Order: sequence, then C-alpha cells, then structure tokens
Amino acid sequence: MQTVKKTRGQMVSDNIWFSFAAFLFVSFLGFTLGKGEAWGKFAWATYFAGWVPPLGMLVWHAIRNKKINDGAPVIFGILAVFGVVCWLNHSDTFPL
Repeated sequence: MQTVKKTRGQMVSDNIWFSFAAFLFVSFLGFTLGKGEAWGKFAWATYFAGWVPPLGMLVWHAIRNKKINDGAPVIFGILAVFGVVCWLNHSDTFPL
C-alpha cells in the first residue's frame, strides 16, 4: 500500500480543523472540576473559543475556493451537541 504524503499546508489545515477538540476538553474540565461561577464563565469562554478555528477554516476555504474538509459537518455537530448538553447542565453560568 502506497501512502500519500501530505503537504505542510494540508497538515496545518487538518490540525486547525481538529483543534476544537482541545478547547472542548479544557471546557469539559472547567465544567466538571471547577466549582463556582468563575469556573463556569471560564468553561463557557473556552467552549465559544473552540468555534473560532473551524469557523476560520470554513471562511478560509470559502475565500480560496478550496474543498471544505469532509469532517466539517461532524465538527460543527459535535460543537453544537456539546454546547446544548453543557447548557442543559450548566445554564446558571451561561454568559447571556
């Protein structure tokens, strides 16, 4: 089986697309381990920051007329589901 070597740009693009997972992990830790309103606000801020890299890549690919990552709908779905579940469990610290 022959492997296709990715370009540096493709590797960077893939890592930015999937960097949302680190934000969700830190947000999850903030929600579960942290106590108090300050931790809740930190966790929500981290969660919303997790939307920035995939949205930025979506805009970047749209501007450059490049094919959007096949995993993009899954990424946004995971972000949305995580947000709804956290809102149901931690709506008292929701920033709005």
